[in-house]
Amino acid sequence: MFIVCFAIIAFAAFSVQALPLSSTDKAPSTSYTAIDEETTAFGVQVDRFAQLVSTHWQFDHLESIITNSYKHIAEQMQDHVQIRIHSTNTNIDDDEEPVHYDGQQQQYPIQMLPPSLDMMDLELLKAQIFNAIQSHTEGKLPNAWDSLGDKLSRPSLEAYIQHLVVRHCDKDESDHVSFMCLNDYAGQLMAELDRYVTRHLANVFDAMNNEYLPNLLEQTSDDLRRVLDYFNEAFLTRDELRLELNVVPWQQEQQEVRSQLFDLAALAGNNADHAPDFVAHYGRLARI
Repeated sequence: MFIVCFAIIAFAAFSVQALPLSSTDKAPSTSYTAIDEETTAFGVQVDRFAQLVSTHWQFDHLESIITNSYKHIAEQMQDHVQIRIHSTNTNIDDDEEPVHYDGQQQQYPIQMLPPSLDMMDLELLKAQIFNAIQSHTEGKLPNAWDSLGDKLSRPSLEAYIQHLVVRHCDKDESDHVSFMCLNDYAGQLMAELDRYVTRHLANVFDAMNNEYLPNLLEQTSDDLRRVLDYFNEAFLTRDELRLELNVVPWQQEQQEVRSQLFDLAALAGNNADHAPDFVAHYGRLARI
């Protein structure tokens, strides 16, 4: 267990600091579309309405999509990293066949490894390293989101929603629009907001997949090689064993990862049937 205790500590020590829905179907379902004109003849404060809708999107929908994307990317990062146990001893009995031979080193089944090595510790070490890779990756991704996802920040969403509202509904000098107008254009407003969010999610995921993630994989691999070198020298030399790192380049599965991330972006699509209820609910909350 001594080896395992160093796993997370060593990975953190060598880590380089670099480089964080269906949408309206969660809105209240009470319909306001059939109410008489008397109860709809009031003004709506545009900035308050935009603030409420953007907050709803940010915390009820986008956060879930972003968090799921972090987990998915971290799992993909783990899949690109392979750790093998190799023997550096070439004196092998004829009846002992290695699992892998690349001309210089041999990889053996666990039962053929020297009894002096605590295999339980070694497997636990590998598990701890992969857990550390996942935590390391998920910890770095918010930095990428902050630099790439400005168009989906709450201020940007608020500004875009205000733009949509005043484009479809005339506002007075007090920055108010008619609730009836909002209600009439509810479907169009939500469809345009959906397209905006989905488009910018796709842009963020494309930038991550093409630029940020290949660099993050390379940096993580460099950190991990230093960790494995340390453990090889400190604990495995006497057993003529080495932990060896093999990294699958990100580009080899780039298109598949892109497709999976775009599936997450598609979750931002709005249920058009709920748009009037959604707009009416937040319109009433922002009434004058």
